[in-house]
Amino acid sequence: MHLSNIIIVLSRPSEPGNTGAVCRVMKNLRLSRLRLAKPEFNFEKSDTVIRARAVHAADVWESAETFSSLSEAVANCAIVIGTTQRRGQRRKQTMTPEESYICIDNTAYKVYNSTAMSGKDCVKLLKKHGWVLERVRGSHHIMLKNGIAIPVPVHGSVDLAPGTLNSILKKAGLK
Repeated sequence: MHLSNIIIVLSRPSEPGNTGAVCRVMKNLRLSRLRLAKPEFNFEKSDTVIRARAVHAADVWESAETFSSLSEAVANCAIVIGTTQRRGQRRKQTMTPEESYICIDNTAYKVYNSTAMSGKDCVKLLKKHGWVLERVRGSHHIMLKNGIAIPVPVHGSVDLAPGTLNSILKKAGLK
């Protein structure tokens, strides 16, 4: 798994200083993709505080994306793990940080070592990672992201050849 595929999402952040501190931690961990879901602070009034806490991480703050809801912020994410210090009855499943790591690592391993996947499932996987269906030419779905086009052959539920799948995943940065 590439660090560029990891997205940190803050849901309804209310303290600008904490947002700046998150930027700094992200920079220290070599993470760069921050999303804010329905922030509860005024950006113009908070910019100075955020930048003061985001020491040497202004680029993380400047490239942060804002979404009107949490569901929009995570819409194209393959794995979503939420963290909180609060316990509550509505928490469906809890994991320790170690268990979260194992979950992420196992999922990444399955994608990285995939030997069988249909073209249809491959298209779904690419969409979860931000690829967009540009057009369909015959049985080939042309997926596009950042100016890179990847053709994916879709023949019903027939699995892609291992070499074809491997090539697609490498071009997409998933391998």
